Amino acid sequence: MSLLFQGELCAEPNEYDDPDVVFVGKEMITSIVTELENKSKPYFQELLYEVNCSPDFWLFDSMFNFLKSAAYNNNAIVIIWGG
Repeated sequence: MSLLFQGELCAEPNEYDDPDVVFVGKEMITSIVTELENKSKPYFQELLYEVNCSPDFWLFDSMFNFLKSAAYNNNAIVIIWGG
């Protein structure tokens, strides 16, 4: 799952040591979707809770559906993180 946040290619880290833009290729998306399908939704909710990001969990279903669609259509994606 951390692959989603780091991508295959990324911009220079910002002041929080995170990239603001990442590229996630087709194969990596498929790998992420497989991980999301193989682990339970509560597993990922607990991960977010442990890093103090529980309020962001409402995005899980729409993110998962978006990634499944990208994998199904053999697409790569670019993620722009906002602060």
